Amino acid sequence: MIIDKKEPIKSDYSSDSGESFLPPPPPQYSAAPSAPSAPVAGPSTSGSDNPVNGLTVATGYENILGTWRLDPFAATSTSSILTSIVSATNGRRGSRRRRDGVFSATLSSPTASFSSQFGSINARLAVVGNPANPARADVKVSSRHSNITVDLFEKAAFKFIGLDVHTGRGDVLVLIPRSYSGIVELSSRHGHSNVLPYLSAGARIVKASRNEVTILVGNGSQSAGPSSQFADHVSMHSRHGNVTVGFSGEDQYSPPDGRLAMMKRMVSQKVVKT
Repeated sequence: MIIDKKEPIKSDYSSDSGESFLPPPPPQYSAAPSAPSAPVAGPSTSGSDNPVNGLTVATGYENILGTWRLDPFAATSTSSILTSIVSATNGRRGSRRRRDGVFSATLSSPTASFSSQFGSINARLAVVGNPANPARADVKVSSRHSNITVDLFEKAAFKFIGLDVHTGRGDVLVLIPRSYSGIVELSSRHGHSNVLPYLSAGARIVKASRNEVTILVGNGSQSAGPSSQFADHVSMHSRHGNVTVGFSGEDQYSPPDGRLAMMKRMVSQKVVKT
């Protein structure tokens, strides 16, 4: 659905007959090395014995695709996955991109950072670790010119997530687990903010305006901010695209066909004129 400050949360992702347009579940992503034009795969995540911390994945044109288990108490990773940067970095414009581009997200040493210039990002994440050591995993995900999908499919007890997702020109989809408890902030300067059906049934609107929507999920505190270490927080933004949030494993989403939407607008305009 499209959030509007004058409308309550509801679903726009079903047909008149009540049938939902649900794509098949996402595949299990391989961690095998890939060719330069293929996605950049993450480390092996076949079991809980491979948690990562301090991971950095940064690309130019290549996609980022993989599954990672994050543990804030794991030994900090000593290596990063960096691929070729766009050729424009040789000029003056490229130097500016290095300073204020997507790589700025890696400066705060988060638990994991994923960034690209033109490649799409599709990351499946789990926050794991010993429940006796409460901690928050901070994750930064950004792309300058592409879509981003983050599926947080698991969050262990007494583990928290601080997720910051941003794209300049593209759509953002974030799926959170039922164990999520906290604030979700959605904003788009030239797009829509969508809350998928299963999540919308239990979420409360904290704030809604033309460009920004804030919802409270679970029993989290409304006053818990992005810096709170013992609360979940998701911030997602697109400058030119839609932002969508739902429950992992329950809500599924197919982006609308841009050509179909354009045809509907043209028909609507003709009807009005006649």
